[in-house]
Amino acid sequence: MNDLITIGNFPTNAVGIRSFKEDIKSKILSGETNAGDAKVLLKSMEIIVKDLQKDEEIKEAFSDFADRYTEKTFVHRGMQFTKTEKKVYDFKSCGDVTYDDLVVKLEKLQEQIKEREAFLKTIKATMFDSEGIEIKPPILTYQAIISLKPM
Repeated sequence: MNDLITIGNFPTNAVGIRSFKEDIKSKILSGETNAGDAKVLLKSMEIIVKDLQKDEEIKEAFSDFADRYTEKTFVHRGMQFTKTEKKVYDFKSCGDVTYDDLVVKLEKLQEQIKEREAFLKTIKATMFDSEGIEIKPPILTYQAIISLKPM
């Protein structure tokens, strides 16, 4: 129950969320909050939120909550809820040979693209293919990434 009390202290309206985010950012940038600690906590929250939102029992509980309201759109704790439906088609069940063939072709093309990208990564200088078309090496940039994994 203490976890829900902690969650309940989070801001829920647009202004509160923005202010909360800016406050956290300010504390990290000023050094008041340790950046490593903040990164760990943010990753933990990300995992928790992602896992809870994918959980079928939780989805059902959220749906049950929304069904208590007769309106399509309602407000709860500063958040606007809108009940909608999403169409989900299963095209594989159609038995359409043309569709199935296109899917296979797409998968083959995606594999060919991966193979071509692997080849292009090996090019160190401008070269020409058998038809005389100039091929340049891809532009390579680096991004700093810090990955976290719960232990």
